[in-house]
This record gives sequence, structure tokens and C-alpha cells, in this order.
Amino acid sequence: MKDHSQLDLAGYGALIRRRLKLVVAIAIGAAALAFGVSLLQDDTYEATSDLLFTQDEPTPRVDPQEAPPDAAESPERVAATNLALASLDRVATNVRRKLRSPLTVEELRNRVTLEPQGQADIVRITAEGATPREAARLADAVAAEVAAIQRENSQRKVQRVIDAIDTQLAGLVPGSPAANQLERRKQQLEVEKGLRTGDVEVAQEAIPPLERSSPKPLRNGLIGGALGLILAMLAVPVLYRFSRRIETEDEVPDIVGAPVIARVPVERTSGWERELFVEAFQFLRANLQLRDPKRQWRVLAVTSPLPGNGKSTVVARLAKALAQSGSEVIMVDCDLRRPNLHKLFGVAPHREGLTTALIGLRDPLELLQATDHPGVRLLPAGPLMPIPSSLVAGTQGMDDVIESLRGAADYVIIDTSPITVGAEASSIAAAVDGTIMVVDIDTVRRDVLAAASEQLRHARASIIGVVLNRAVLHKGMVYRGYYAAADHPQFAPEPGHAEPGPGSEPPQRIAENGDPQAQHRSVQRRPWA
Repeated sequence: MKDHSQLDLAGYGALIRRRLKLVVAIAIGAAALAFGVSLLQDDTYEATSDLLFTQDEPTPRVDPQEAPPDAAESPERVAATNLALASLDRVATNVRRKLRSPLTVEELRNRVTLEPQGQADIVRITAEGATPREAARLADAVAAEVAAIQRENSQRKVQRVIDAIDTQLAGLVPGSPAANQLERRKQQLEVEKGLRTGDVEVAQEAIPPLERSSPKPLRNGLIGGALGLILAMLAVPVLYRFSRRIETEDEVPDIVGAPVIARVPVERTSGWERELFVEAFQFLRANLQLRDPKRQWRVLAVTSPLPGNGKSTVVARLAKALAQSGSEVIMVDCDLRRPNLHKLFGVAPHREGLTTALIGLRDPLELLQATDHPGVRLLPAGPLMPIPSSLVAGTQGMDDVIESLRGAADYVIIDTSPITVGAEASSIAAAVDGTIMVVDIDTVRRDVLAAASEQLRHARASIIGVVLNRAVLHKGMVYRGYYAAADHPQFAPEPGHAEPGPGSEPPQRIAENGDPQAQHRSVQRRPWA
């Protein structure tokens, strides 16, 4: 059997369509949550300033004629050094002191980001603040502090050379040619020291921003909705994997091992939906006869996995549809725990019925009751017995009843108890020509349906098809337009066109709306696979 925990692409699409409301609800909820959280956040503004790092100034020599060492650094290393310099705690500490900020050094560092601009020697400083002015002040303060530290480092290099000259002057005679030369060199370095910029300058001061950088409720809401949608679409198959619920109609034939031969919508009291409900059983009748051209399925059992799936209604409506086509039909109410067919046909309950025939007290043909529908007779359940399964499975009476009724009508339809409720359903299913499973996917769980189908297979029952009760027809607007537009009198056979009898082939009906539902496919002139 197919592993129902696995999904192909078509099954996944059907699953998403079935859970579309849940998926949309999660997406909308995520969007609303992100939007609401954004509204609760404090406003944040961003301002930027740019630092331009120029070519590194060489360290001066005591003897200006001395060649500088050939130790040029790579541009990548210089850029990394500049970024590391700008990220020092010393920068944040000095900025905090100059701005008299109540923030800690760590908080200040978290509010500032530095990013090189492509291949250029420019580092962009982006600062966050609670107001536009605060953000601009912080960005400018960081830029100024980086420039000041770099200038101080460059000047310190010159000062070390001056200190070395002072040391040499201490060992020379004042006024000597060597001393005079060093004094002139010292004066040159003092001037150079004052001109040193540290190879960095503020290329662009920060401008207070006109708009806040965060929060952005609309953007965050859209992002939250998109993420919620993705998570919901990923969560749906996970829920399906561990869920007992039947998510799509396509699962049912795989679990039961039989095709869907009819989809019955919810019954309505009037209008086009009422006509569609009645027509569903004509589809069921046509599908049964098309799949059985030799009329070998004369005795049929109708069962369901659980109570409340609508099997008795299917029995009654199928009997009427077969009778309308000219067949004689006998219904047998074998749901001995909760007999219901006599209520559907307005037949008064009788003291004698199937149970009377099973214990051999009466001939079942003598117990048949006429109904208000021509061509349909009913064998009621009869007196209730304490253990119906023992009565049906423990005697030969059921086989005799079936054979007796087989020769009295074109079709014998037996309404059994639900498979998972009474063991007699399996015994009856094994004795008839074919069994129809009525399933309401909104109430039946996957494991229950699988257990019911497995029980029928163990009984060697022939499951000929599945009827989906209370099915959702997704093209309801098309159906409504078709049925409601018919402004015609009540149907009556045209002269010379009689309803087909039990031995004739059902008329071919092709839906004008091109609906690909199995009901429409089933009326083509070929047996179902």
C-alpha cells in the first residue's frame, strides 16, 4: 500500500489548498505581530560621516639625507589597521567623556558601525541615536576622535626623533658645527610635528537625518507576513505527517484500495444545490452500472468506517436512483443496532423482519414491505437482538436470506452496521457481490479508515468503490450557474424516450462545464480501471 505520510507535488498542493485558511491566518498573524512589535519600539535615527585615510606619512629621520626604509604596507593591511583603530575602546571611551553620554562604552560601540567603501580609502561611520541630532553628534564625535588619535600617533613619531636629537645635543659642544646642524634639524621637525594630520581627515560630516531608520512597521509587517507564510507552508506537511486527519480526497482511494465512484454534497432543501444532491446518486448509479456491464453486482453491501457517515442515506438514495432506471430494488436493513431505513421511507416499524428470517421463523420474501417509491421494497431489521454479530455470523441464515432475495429483484442493497462497530458487517461484506464504503472525510481519521479497509480485506470482501459523503465541490459557482439557469418545467420523458431498463446501457452524460471531478469522468463509456 502507498505510504500516506509521503506527499507528492500534487498532493502537497491539494493539502495547501485544504489548509489555505490556516496558512493565510498564520501569515496574517505573523504580519500583525511584526507590525505591532514595530509600533512599540523606540524610534531610532542613523547618521553617517566619512573618514578619508590618505597615504601613510613616513617616520622622519635624524639625518634628512638618510633614505627611509622600503617597508610599504599592502592596501589591505592598511585598511584593516584603520578599521581596527576606529574600533578601539579608547575611541568609545573618549567619545563618551566628550559627549557626557549616560551610555556605557559597550552600548556606544554597539551604536556605531564602520564599513569601508569599496576600493576607496574611505571608512563610513554610521551612528544610531534616539533623535536626528544625537545620531549626527555621535557620528561626528567618533570621526573626530579617530582623526585625533591618528594625528596624535603621527605626532608622537616625530617627537621620538626630536627626543633622539636632544640626546645627541647633550654630548656636543654648543655652537659647534654639528650642534648647529642638529639644532636646525630639530626646528624643522618641530614645524613638521605641528603639520602632521595623521594621514586621516573627516571627508564628510554627518547630517541629521530627516526620517527615522527604525522601526519601519510596514516593512517589518511585510517581512513578518512573508516569513509566516513560508513557515506555515513548511509546517503544513509536518502537521500532515503526524496528523490522523484525512487532508485530501486523493488519500481515500489509496487507503481503501478502491476508486471514488461518487461525491455527494451536503443535502439542501431546495434550489440548485438540492438538484445537485439528487444528481449525485444518479452518478453513483451510472458508475456502478458502467463498472459492471455484465450485471454481476446484484447484491451490494453499503457500510462505513464510523457511525454518522451517511451510509443509510446512500442506501436509500441509491435504491431510488436504480428504481428510476427501471430496476426492481430490495433494501435490507442489517444495521441491527440502529436500524434507520424504515424512517427514511416512512415505513412503520414491524415486529418481524430480518432477525425473524435469520432464526428461520419466516420466509424473508414474506417480510418485504412496500415503500412510497415504486420499485423499491424494504426488509426491515425486525426485533433487536442482544448480540447481532452472533446472529448474523453464527448461522447459515444470512446466506439463505441473500440467495432468497437475489432472485426476487434486480438489486439487493444491504445497509450494514459500521465496520468498526459490528463484526457482522465483515461477514455480510464477504457474502455479497460487492461492498461500497461511505466516507465522510471531515469526521473519519486516517487510521480509522485504514483499519476499516484492512478489516474488509481480511474478510475477503470485494470493495467496489467509495462514496464521499458531504463532499465539497470546489466548482460550486459553475454548478449553480448551470442548474439555476434552467428556467424549465419539471422534467418528464420526451415522447419516444423511455427510461432505460435494467438490461440497457445507461445514457452517456457529459457535463457542460468540463468539471474534472470523478463524477463527470465516471459516465464515459468505459469501465473504470
